[in-house]
Parts: sequence; structure tokens; C-alpha cells
Amino acid sequence: MKAALIVLVLLAPMGRAQSSLAGLSDEARLERVFAYQRTFRARIPSLEADASIITQEVKKGKVKWEVRFEAVVREFRDDKNSDKFQERLTFLTVDGKPYNHKDFKLPYYVNESFANSLGFDGPPNHACLDYRFAMLDDGATLRMTVDWKPEAGGNAACNDVPEQEHEVLLIDEASGAVKHQERTMAQSYSDTHHRVPEAAVDFAPQKLGRETVWLPVRVECSDPGKNGRMVISYSNFHRYLGETRILLDAAEGGPVVQ
Repeated sequence: MKAALIVLVLLAPMGRAQSSLAGLSDEARLERVFAYQRTFRARIPSLEADASIITQEVKKGKVKWEVRFEAVVREFRDDKNSDKFQERLTFLTVDGKPYNHKDFKLPYYVNESFANSLGFDGPPNHACLDYRFAMLDDGATLRMTVDWKPEAGGNAACNDVPEQEHEVLLIDEASGAVKHQERTMAQSYSDTHHRVPEAAVDFAPQKLGRETVWLPVRVECSDPGKNGRMVISYSNFHRYLGETRILLDAAEGGPVVQ
């Protein structure tokens, strides 16, 4: 699992008889969850959405510096790797004023937060991670907990697994879609590997044409070591086909991240 944020999403809800996770063994549940993810990544289209972004410098629990901006985010597949998504932001306003196409400074920013929330690679890594399941909400929600194994620290095969990784996913039992995900890792690993040490994502079903897609609607990233926090809220999702405009947007400039 290499993405900064690991999440699961389903493109369209399935019937309870097809997707029920309650009666399966833990290994079967795990295989089903990974299968959902592969289905999603194979089918999700290019899209765009509105993004409201708050980025802060936080020291001793107090906000010392804050920048708010509005943007349009576009997600499209990488031409060199069709399984990866690229992200482009077009900035609209900064602290309530129209964006003037000049560089501006931010207290903290995580690149491609939405794109990095769109999945992980399989198969499950039993050598390095422990997977556990529990049913919640009278069987309506499946909680999947992923924890770094202590013995992984001495296993060369686990070098790409974040030290002290802890992850919780809340999965809708009826559809297989993830409703919420949280992930943490060791600050030292985050610092040396340029990863986000604390992240949380909320999902909700969104209409894209005739299909319903479970997509991130809120992403929160925190890095206590850098005194940084960022919250992005997404809305107004729709398919995006204008790749020529994306290439123009890529040359518009953007934030300088301290």
C-alpha cells in the first residue's frame, strides 16, 4: 500500500445478496474488499468537482496562520499508467479575493489529496499487516482495522509499509462502499518518506451521469511535525472530458508550499 491515503470505493451499490460481508470468513471479507477496489479503479471516469480548501499552521493547538481558497479540481488518468490518476487544480479565489495567477504561500499543503484517496493495490500484505473485522450498527457497517505488525520492522519485505501504520475503514455492508477511513503512521517514517502521518476521509455517493460513485467529500490531513493541517471539502461532481483545458490549467501556476 503506497498511496498517501488509502481508501476503498465502489462505483455502484450492489444487492445485499451479492455483496453481503456478514457471513464470510475474515479472509473472504478481505478478498471481497480488495475486489471492490479493483472494480472501482477500472471503471471510474475522469471527473471534476468544486473544492473548498483550508490550510493552517497549528502550534500548541492554536491556529497561527490560515489561508482559505476555492478551486476546481480535475481528476484524469495518467497517459503512461492508466491505473493512476493525476490531479489538476484551477484556483478561483484566495482568502475571498479573485486569484491573480501569481504564486502564493501556504502554511501547509498536501499534493493530490483527492487522487491519493482513490485506492490501493493488492493483494493483502499478511507478512507486514494485521487485518481485523467487526460488524457495527446492527450489521449495517463493517469495520476493517489494519495494523502494522511489530515483527515487520525486521522484515526487508516490509520496507515499503509505513512503520506503526494504523488504519480504520467503515464499510457499508449492503454495497461494499467505504463511508469513512482514517490512517496514521509513525512521524519518523512520515518525515523520511514524505508521507502524510495523519489523514481522514469521508465519502458519499455522487451521481456521474447514470452511475452512482462513492467519492471523497471531505479530506483532512495533519502533520504535527510540520505544524500543518489541511481540510478540503468537495462538491458538485461531474464527468470531465476537456483534457485540452487541463493542459492549459497546468501552466497557470499555483501555490508555493513552505
